[in-house]
Amino acid sequence: MADHVQQLLRASIWGVEQAKSVCLSSTQKVNQLRDLQISRATMQQFLTGQPVSEEVFQQICQTLELNWEDVAEPPDDVLPESEPIDNAKVSLPENPLWLELRYQMSRQVLEQYQFLQLLNQELIPLEQLQFEVYLLKGLPRDIYVNLNSYLEQFDQRQEFERFGLGERQERHAALHIVQRYKRLLLLGQPASGKSLFLRRLAVSCAKGESFVNFIPVLINLRDYHQEFLEQPNAIESIIQKILDLETLEITQSLLERGHFMILVDDLDRIAMQARRNIQFQLRIFAQRYYQNRFVAACRTQVTDYTFPTFRKIELAPLNKVQIETFIQTWFQEAEANSPVATSGLAQQLMAELQFPKNKRFAHWASRPMILHLLCWIFQYLGHLPRSQFSLYELGITRILELWKPNKNPDYEPTIYAELNLYERYRLLSYIAVQTFETKEIFFNLKKAKQYIGSYLKSLPSFTTGRKTLAQYSALVLAEIEEQHGLIFERTQGLYTFESISVHEFLIGHYLLKNFDPNNLYHTLETPIPRPWYKLFSSLTQEMEHIDDFLLHVKHKIDQIVAKDKKVQIFLSWINQKSILVKVPYRITAVRAFYFSQAIDHLFDPRISNPIDFSHAVNRALRSSLHDWSLACMLDRDLDYAFNHNVIEELHIEFVVDLILNCLLVTLAHDLTLFMTYAEDRRLEIDPELKDVLYRLKQEIPRRNSPSYEKWWREHCQTWTKKLRLIIIEHRNIGYDWQFNKEQRALLRQYYNANKLLVECLSNMRIEPQTAQEIEEMLLMPTMEIKNRFV
Repeated sequence: MADHVQQLLRASIWGVEQAKSVCLSSTQKVNQLRDLQISRATMQQFLTGQPVSEEVFQQICQTLELNWEDVAEPPDDVLPESEPIDNAKVSLPENPLWLELRYQMSRQVLEQYQFLQLLNQELIPLEQLQFEVYLLKGLPRDIYVNLNSYLEQFDQRQEFERFGLGERQERHAALHIVQRYKRLLLLGQPASGKSLFLRRLAVSCAKGESFVNFIPVLINLRDYHQEFLEQPNAIESIIQKILDLETLEITQSLLERGHFMILVDDLDRIAMQARRNIQFQLRIFAQRYYQNRFVAACRTQVTDYTFPTFRKIELAPLNKVQIETFIQTWFQEAEANSPVATSGLAQQLMAELQFPKNKRFAHWASRPMILHLLCWIFQYLGHLPRSQFSLYELGITRILELWKPNKNPDYEPTIYAELNLYERYRLLSYIAVQTFETKEIFFNLKKAKQYIGSYLKSLPSFTTGRKTLAQYSALVLAEIEEQHGLIFERTQGLYTFESISVHEFLIGHYLLKNFDPNNLYHTLETPIPRPWYKLFSSLTQEMEHIDDFLLHVKHKIDQIVAKDKKVQIFLSWINQKSILVKVPYRITAVRAFYFSQAIDHLFDPRISNPIDFSHAVNRALRSSLHDWSLACMLDRDLDYAFNHNVIEELHIEFVVDLILNCLLVTLAHDLTLFMTYAEDRRLEIDPELKDVLYRLKQEIPRRNSPSYEKWWREHCQTWTKKLRLIIIEHRNIGYDWQFNKEQRALLRQYYNANKLLVECLSNMRIEPQTAQEIEEMLLMPTMEIKNRFV
């Protein structure tokens, strides 16, 4: 084992300013520095932020009456390093107690941590997982000193993933870095694999694959009482318990001799007072027992106490080889237990991740949690989900369904354990909506407790018992963080959702669950008593990842009419008509035009029963009774035409269909007026159609003849049917759909919901290809959507 290396420290920018300030204000301090017999060159190094020895650094700070730990900010490249370890060349300590402990702890580690349980309940050997890390630069001292000021300038969206983490440097194999540095602070977001890596390191040490002359000691801080963690010698006492030693003195003696691999997990996931005590102790502990190796896991560099002698590293996203190895390992275990159902799935999943359409999934697979979910979902579905929204829906549902036993001795069960899946979703979605509306991607503990408390009060059976609502809400928050980490503490008293994508998914999930096509303006139930439409509009304008959500809204809208065969035939006709008609408008707007023309008269009797043909035409072209809004939203030229001179601006094909439709909703003997109207305005009607209409008109006696009334009574229905068939044959419009009351309601819901969806397409954050895909699917029959887009 390498000898202890003298620690080098350097002053931070803030520390240099403090030191210079003392020197400028006190001649006495300057004289005292001269008495230290430190060379001018060394003093100059200190005052310019260059590395000096730990002993000299502390002497200078003591003389200036400054806390050296506050002044110090050693650069990463001067932290202590040790030579890479060659297991074949190391010798084991001859201490019999040490050898016995090595055997006992190795066996214990292997029993507890050798395997990883997957979401499908299978076990895989932990040693098959490989990790890489980034070396990180230190954070500026100002962030530690004034976190609130930093947060005010912090871009919550753009810097969400890197909050509390320094700039990445080189990427290395994790084991190489552990061999190189004796003290490491392992950083990473929740579910990035920090705990897995510590277990993997412990297993490697226990099996003798690395660090054969070290005893692995894995400390899970959340396994201990808060009061225990607040004791003066908490870390030594924990190690004494783990090693099962009789006295603390024996433990300290062994630690002083070294050869322990001390792995500390959840450094920032314990109660505040305990956390501060453990972090403070760990800094002193690592210096006192410097002959040991240390790796401590934490989610952020913004800790209660800085760790100037620890090298900061961050778990790196999985590379392609690591992703493929994990996938193969997952499905090898699955195939061993169910070979028929899972055979070939590993190769199939890896192949699908290479498809251009699955580029997003391939990127997300670099995160261990997402890759874990992808494997489980792929085994469950046999294919990748179509969208990120579907991935989260399946994955988060699975996570919320599972319940992990809480080993923390301070654990107090809460009502969260009793909530069903729907209620857990509802609670998380409520917090997501409330924080999103107030633009709080990061929210403090007080706010989190307020939101949880508001939700709990809406539960009819809820009581706090002997606790206050705030105390009980804090317990529920801790349970959420413990169970699945969908909400977690990023740094002292500051919380976020696992990611912005998860935050927005929960908002979208809530909106879809409360989507009521019968009444888009209905008021939601407590704890969000707001009109659904207003909430939908405000939230979708702010959501960053809106594409997948709107695709799901589109699917939800399509389901309104998916099961009604007659409505599907109606949509097929609209689609066919829109393809065949030759107009310069966007085809989606054309479908919206014919949709409105066909159904408007069903919803307003004033359209269905005009006084005469002229009155019907006037209403069709100018009246607000006809709803052309969806068509106008989809095409600017149509919008201009309907808001100016319709006859002159609207394409002739639309004008002819409009006035022919007017003919069908009035008394049929207005055919003369129709032909006169067309001639006066020089409308270009197909000669063949004009000829057939002229011959049909000749069948009717003159209105002032004695036989007219009798003829019309006897032949009205037959003659009108002929007219309708002629219009259908020549223009493919004029069908008498005869929708019943329920179908009319469905069509109105469907139309209004599509208008709402189109309003969202103006969101600048939506990807152009997503907007195009949604637009191309508007008012399409279900079968056509499946054939063209699925």
